[in-house]
Amino acid sequence: MSSSVTYEPVKFLSVYSASKAAVNAFSKSLALEVEPFNIRIRIVRPGASPETSFEKNAQALKEKAPEAYILALQEYFQSFQHSKASYKHAIDVANVVWHSVTDPSKEVHDLPAGADVEEWAKNQN
Repeated sequence: MSSSVTYEPVKFLSVYSASKAAVNAFSKSLALEVEPFNIRIRIVRPGASPETSFEKNAQALKEKAPEAYILALQEYFQSFQHSKASYKHAIDVANVVWHSVTDPSKEVHDLPAGADVEEWAKNQN
């Protein structure tokens, strides 16, 4: 399971983004190694969801942030309040995962899971 943050740079999430980018690179390399054994690798990149603790954890960042960052963090998180209509729910992500594991093709699937992420994915290439 990866993350939508690997499609677009996201403020204040550099370490998280780097760790998810590493998951993507690892998965793509692993797919080459295990393909002769008929093992398929899938990458699912969910978008924002109100059913995870991601937003709560990100909000906690404000409590630990240096004072100079607090205003920028508040403005950034307020911008998310206007885009919640495109959030995915756990069942939507589960459906993408189910599709990815039941698809018999051998190619590496890199699947966005969420309306917000689908738009980012289109702009990748």
